[in-house]
Amino acid sequence: MIYPVDLAHTAMQRLELLGSISEEPDRLTRRFASAAMRQVNSVVAEWMREAGMVVRQDNIGNLIGRYEGVGSRVRGIWCGGSDY
Repeated sequence: MIYPVDLAHTAMQRLELLGSISEEPDRLTRRFASAAMRQVNSVVAEWMREAGMVVRQDNIGNLIGRYEGVGSRVRGIWCGGSDY
């Protein structure tokens, strides 16, 4: 069983990790197409895959994760963005 406190702990660990990936020390800077942005997208993509999502990156760097629908009448659910 997963408890809310465990989910909160995981969320805080992930936020700390994302906050540590920056182009500059002592501040959070991730410019478009930078190594820091690519690193964050890679980390978040792995989390999405672990959650069972199909993951892709579009031509301008947006990371997109999707839960595919099952059956002909069910649509998928997706989330995406480049601001992680």
